[in-house]
Amino acid sequence: MRRFLFLALFAASAAHAGPSVDRDIVENLPAEVLSQAAPLDAQIDQLEAAIEAKAARHDRENGNARALKFEVKAAKAQVKADKAALKAARKRDDSAVASAAREAMEASEAALEVLETRQGISDALVDLLDAQIELLETQLDVKIAERQVIYAVGADTTIEGGFDDSKFRKARAKAELKFQKARADVSQAETRFTRAGGEELPDRMTITGTQAPAMGGTPAETRFTRAGGEELPD
Repeated sequence: MRRFLFLALFAASAAHAGPSVDRDIVENLPAEVLSQAAPLDAQIDQLEAAIEAKAARHDRENGNARALKFEVKAAKAQVKADKAALKAARKRDDSAVASAAREAMEASEAALEVLETRQGISDALVDLLDAQIELLETQLDVKIAERQVIYAVGADTTIEGGFDDSKFRKARAKAELKFQKARADVSQAETRFTRAGGEELPDRMTITGTQAPAMGGTPAETRFTRAGGEELPD
């Protein structure tokens, strides 16, 4: 069981760009440490699935935006043609034809306005989905970094002489900062989407209501007592 936990948790870290605890160290961590990290594996799987689904929708909407671009171009050409027809009718002083041409022009202008609005919404949605993908990817980095901290903390409490977990904590903090920036970018993209006329905001699909495993000062306290310290500072 312990071996299975290790393999499952380690596999999901394969794409992690930050520092990673050496595989041989992780493999020899106590089962309780791997069990503490195991819940993050499910969260990572959830985020990876969300990224895949969000990317698929982004591709579809991007195709829709390109199609609307051509439709708008065609609609503009129709408006131009209707204006030319109206001008020609007026030159001939043909009121009946001019009236019909005016109605055709007004209809094509209205159709163009609708298409331009749809294009604006679609473009804003593409940008929003792109920002949401970045948000999911940064949260995925946070979760992977959290697990590396768990590994490092576990190594510090089990390896003779201790294990320096500082660079893993630093990587986790950097990942969190990127995640917070991505959240702000998504909020701005959502505002642009609604201003463009979008009504239903797509679900961010991030993990909410989860708490990172405890990563307090225990390792440092352990090193302090190992060094001969007796009274821990308040």
